Amino acid sequence: MESKKIWEMRKKSLTSSQQQFIVGTLLGDGCLLQTTKGYCLRLHHGVRQKDYIEWKYQIMKSLVNTPPKLCRNAYYFRTVTNPVFDWYRKVFYKGKTKIIPENIKEILTPLGLAVWIMDDGSKDKGCVRISSHSFNYSEHLRIQKCFKDKFGIKCNIQRAQDKFWLWIRAESMPILQRLVRSHFVPSMLYKLPRNDYSTHLNE
Repeated sequence: MESKKIWEMRKKSLTSSQQQFIVGTLLGDGCLLQTTKGYCLRLHHGVRQKDYIEWKYQIMKSLVNTPPKLCRNAYYFRTVTNPVFDWYRKVFYKGKTKIIPENIKEILTPLGLAVWIMDDGSKDKGCVRISSHSFNYSEHLRIQKCFKDKFGIKCNIQRAQDKFWLWIRAESMPILQRLVRSHFVPSMLYKLPRNDYSTHLNE
């Protein structure tokens, strides 16, 4: 018989920050797992990213029964099953495959973008590369348009054989930094290029 604490968690709604976070992490490393009662969100990272998994835990804590655990050189946690995840499963998955939602422009925010870069981004000289290999070309076109129309960020779609990824141009780094840097966990800042306009980032 489940505890009252878990029962109450299954009834909770998402905060605005949790909604934005879920969008970003589903674009990245997060996944929705099917349970006997619906869906839960599972997150895991290597031991070197302990601070990052702890930060994620603090965001989702109201829906998590057990704090992050160490298993096979990685930390992980999962939320309880809750109907709030049903909608995300519907828009972010086609069968068992994650996709870029049709409405990504409406639901992606600077916080979500920051989470995606912390999950899958890397510094590439003066640019940022997002390892978005699991998405197809048409989905990359969708996110490319979202970046430009919503944030004013220009990015290229690069290809190696049948895999694609996003490459955010150097000319868009000032915009990207202003949008996401304040959301970054300090230990993850190595994924962003250094800049000469840090005095403007917190305006």
